[in-house]
Amino acid sequence: RFLPRGWVGFCLMVGLCDTIRFFMTPFIHKAFIALGVVVVIASCFAAFTWHYDHFYEFILLGLLLVLVPFAPRDSFTLKRIAYLYIVYISAALVVDLLIGLTVTKAWYYSYTSVVEYVVLYVWIYPAGGFVLTLSYLIGRKYFDIRSSGLVIDKRIFKSIFAFFLVATVLLVLVKNQIPFAIWSLIFLINSILALCALSSLRSELNGRSSYIRDLIASPKYALLLTTLVTFTNLIVHEYPNVHVHAWTYVVNTSSILDFSLLGIPLAMWIIWPLLVIGSVSLYYETESRKAYK
Repeated sequence: RFLPRGWVGFCLMVGLCDTIRFFMTPFIHKAFIALGVVVVIASCFAAFTWHYDHFYEFILLGLLLVLVPFAPRDSFTLKRIAYLYIVYISAALVVDLLIGLTVTKAWYYSYTSVVEYVVLYVWIYPAGGFVLTLSYLIGRKYFDIRSSGLVIDKRIFKSIFAFFLVATVLLVLVKNQIPFAIWSLIFLINSILALCALSSLRSELNGRSSYIRDLIASPKYALLLTTLVTFTNLIVHEYPNVHVHAWTYVVNTSSILDFSLLGIPLAMWIIWPLLVIGSVSLYYETESRKAYK
């Protein structure tokens, strides 16, 4: 029943990337970028003026139209797009459906139909993953972050993953001894970091690069780039929703984390960098060894 809709999301993703990459003339690139800007502006207008529930689907489409022409050449093959598409959906099911909606109950959606949830997982989350990844890769090219050839002891990656794994176990054990709102936020952050660490470890063990490698190779530029990508995307993605409430965060920690900046809970300003790191980590995990070398 859901397969056709899943194929629609996948074909749209592949078709968009391949179409822009195929027509490599400067004029066509500028046309796609201009169209993307118009789509983003129109989507924000619909959110601010009409409180249109599905503004976000079109914002992501517009952002992809803007970013794909700037993507580093040969970063995305058809096989890699297909693999990343599946990986981003899988990550969404774990982080959003399992951890966010079920375990921590950190947010909820205003959706009323199954179709809306299908669109959420076959288009919104994978498209969002590609947007964050493209933003980082484009910035990485301009900041000239080079991590290939850097020799790093693999035990570092194993130790980082082991730390977050142990932290996850401890959080499960002390769940009933900490106010649920605070526990759920800590558990959510730790879970995302654990998944990022696992992805980086798998990448390194398979002879690929990783976000942690970028961080070790060029800490100043990697952190600056992550900060720019995070908060630019956070505002573009989250601020229109303040006027629509297509999704709502449940933050009741009775602490400064409940404070809202631009209508967005402070807790989300903390979580968003992890979404960028997670998306990039999954991208590196799909990198071919030949490309890395």
